Amino acid sequence: MKIKYYSIFLLLVFACSKRDKPLQNLSLTWTSYRGGALDSELIHVYEGINKRIPIKAYYAEVDLKNENINVEVVLGEDKDLKETPSDIASRLNACLVVNAGYFLMNKNPAKHVGLLQTKNTIVSNPLWSVIRNNSRYYTTRGTVGFNKNSMDISWISGKNDSIYFFDSI
Repeated sequence: MKIKYYSIFLLLVFACSKRDKPLQNLSLTWTSYRGGALDSELIHVYEGINKRIPIKAYYAEVDLKNENINVEVVLGEDKDLKETPSDIASRLNACLVVNAGYFLMNKNPAKHVGLLQTKNTIVSNPLWSVIRNNSRYYTTRGTVGFNKNSMDISWISGKNDSIYFFDSI
């Protein structure tokens, strides 16, 4: 029987120059992250690189159908809300922790920026706009959600107490 894997995709962009035109197609060279040192029978981690742009991306393939896999959204439990992914992994004995979202680390406690929902409770509403150089830009961001044995990826935006979901943008 073939095991079905779901991919959790994390994209980290490191750009050194301004681009006049958006890229239509982006090719990455994918390899096993750290030569497979973090892999197990149920989880495989990959790194994608394009040196021309430059850009790096990471993803993990996780067998969500396997009864030994438990996926959940958790929050830091320290008072300043600056618990690191390594700290969370140690506390929960987790083999994979994804640091998702953006945080205002100069606040005490730190403040999550963007949508954060866990256990049917919204902890933080989506960020609906940002101001750069005195101009307002409305945001639409990718989000990942988990149910017992499935994962959903969609685009979100929000305003006030409303959250809007899109299949594509």
